[in-house]
Amino acid sequence: MAVLKLDSSGTEVVALQRTLTKLGFNPGSTSGTFDTQTRDAVISFQRSRVWLVSDGIVGPISQAELDDAVQDISGESALQSVALGSQVLDVAAINANPVLAKKIQKKLKALGLYPGGKLIDGNFGSRSQRALVDFCQIGGISHSSPIQLDPNIAQALVSTAQIPEVLEVRGSNTPQIFKKFKDIEDFVGATDSKLAFLDMGVETTAYKVGIPEYSNRLDVTASLGIPTVSHPSLRFDPYPDRGKLPSIDTTVLNFLDSEITEACVTIGHLNAGDLDTAWLGRNELRADECLSSTKIIPILNVLSQLGDNSPDNVENLLIQNQGIVNTTFRFSAALVDIVSYRGGVPHSNALARTFKHFSAPNQIEKWMREQSGNTRPDLNFEGPYGVPASINLPELFDPSSNKKLLIAPNVILGRDNDVSVYDLARLMSMVGWHKLLPLSKKLKDVEWGSLQPFIAALGTDKARYVDVAIETLGLENVISSPVILSKLGYGQEALIYVAFVQFVDEHIFVTPKLRTLTMALRIDKNPPGSSDAQAARIDAKMAAAVTEILRRVVTEELP
Repeated sequence: MAVLKLDSSGTEVVALQRTLTKLGFNPGSTSGTFDTQTRDAVISFQRSRVWLVSDGIVGPISQAELDDAVQDISGESALQSVALGSQVLDVAAINANPVLAKKIQKKLKALGLYPGGKLIDGNFGSRSQRALVDFCQIGGISHSSPIQLDPNIAQALVSTAQIPEVLEVRGSNTPQIFKKFKDIEDFVGATDSKLAFLDMGVETTAYKVGIPEYSNRLDVTASLGIPTVSHPSLRFDPYPDRGKLPSIDTTVLNFLDSEITEACVTIGHLNAGDLDTAWLGRNELRADECLSSTKIIPILNVLSQLGDNSPDNVENLLIQNQGIVNTTFRFSAALVDIVSYRGGVPHSNALARTFKHFSAPNQIEKWMREQSGNTRPDLNFEGPYGVPASINLPELFDPSSNKKLLIAPNVILGRDNDVSVYDLARLMSMVGWHKLLPLSKKLKDVEWGSLQPFIAALGTDKARYVDVAIETLGLENVISSPVILSKLGYGQEALIYVAFVQFVDEHIFVTPKLRTLTMALRIDKNPPGSSDAQAARIDAKMAAAVTEILRRVVTEELP
């Protein structure tokens, strides 16, 4: 398909305009002329998918997302049609309608019976057939052999929100969960450079359309009036002041696999509107190379430097070179580039290094310690990210006021980015719980308005371990207002994952509860390297660990 943009015309533009209309983005007409109203509709659609470049141009990536959105609507309609009719479809008939096959796969995925990611492909093969048989057997639904889709099965797929057995029985079998994840790695042909879960991509998540709402959801957390956790054996204390270490229980996380070498999990609890927390750890203060997961640190440091000078809308700030300006990055776009890797790993690394140049290396490390309270001498956050900076001498420019808000000094970076998983979890918690914290507990000088584009960017991480956990536990249909913020780190030395997770858990309908937590996990590569087999195994290990943490939070089995 040709790239469609302003002044394009023809039948492909007609199809685009019809698709936009179906999705609720008004192009004005279906004239076949790509005019300014069509461009604005495209931009609105792209902004609803934060990881897309909002340029009003429909290239392959935007077109794929448009196709997926309209196919999802068509697939739901096709499934409803079978449920309300008398038609019986065999496997060949299902495969003849790929949008229906894909919708069935998505329904089974949401119930924890079928994997997500690349396996949502519209090919109703043996894995899909086994999942549908499994669904029928669990629900006591009569089915044929070989399996067919009849109205009773279709209606059950439409109406079933959750299968308790998936959470309560299957979800608790961690070795089997790991085996399942390892089988998926093998099925997709996982390699060190393309893993099943680390590289799943935001475009696969069921929550992608909600990412622009993440800030609003966090903003109203205190006013929800929904009870939080009931872990009577955990100790909850008020969230610590900035620069103070919390009390950390180092016994609770013993259920984690021994290959999770370092871990820090924080469970939040609202107590009359105030945030109490329980901190759980395993080697949580050990300083280690944490790779790209540390990219959140220089970004937050820049937001802290902005402080009261932060304009009402930081999204349109420009990162540009000092002197004669010939390189420019829009601030919010740069954040998405760093987190989502949509421009590739080198581009993400180069931009993250650019953010590091806004402070002397020892000053960023000092700032981090002032937030987390970690005073251990082995902490060292003075290293680069493996490539030259996109801009060696950057400045932050506000085009609306024609002012330079930050001007970077001339810096020379050191070698290491050794931080602890506690530091990562603490900073991520200060992002997610910003609106719940009094001034003495917030990130120093970071304004809510300046934090919001970073929150949206953190929703675009290509590692989707939390999403996989929710799917695997069959919770997708019984949670609301989800917020999933995360940042991966991966290289020769280790795999690191830091995340903030919040949602309203409605799996017990009469007593919904707010689940809110952060986690930071690290798995060493032993030995270091880029073996495909080792990479696939630790990717599956990380997915299994995140799944078990989330299961225990939801079922309230901590410790």
